[in-house]
Amino acid sequence: MTESVIIPAGLGRRLAGFALELLLCAATLVVGWLVWSVLEWRHGRTPAKRLLGLRVVDAVTAEPADLRTMALRQGVYAIGVVGLFGAATLGLGLVIAALFALSPTRQAMWDRLAFTSVVRADA
Repeated sequence: MTESVIIPAGLGRRLAGFALELLLCAATLVVGWLVWSVLEWRHGRTPAKRLLGLRVVDAVTAEPADLRTMALRQGVYAIGVVGLFGAATLGLGLVIAALFALSPTRQAMWDRLAFTSVVRADA
């Protein structure tokens, strides 16, 4: 049996994904993005990750994250960075998340809490 090579997504690609996610959310008036997101979560992706060739995988098994794991990951992200914590700290949550993404495992804060990792799907 051959093993596939897992290549963690770089910080530049992750930041591009963040910007693209915001653009897609605005372009689809949030509702379209939410529907599209839930459909993509079943494959371990978000809309932007699909377009950028990225995938969210279990950090231990490297299997694509399931719907429940993606919901947990996105919930932590929404509350911690965009929601209450992000608003209260004026974006400090995003800075902290980026610092986590500079670690050797390249996991952001929400990845660590959901035991996931973002990898290149084309590898």
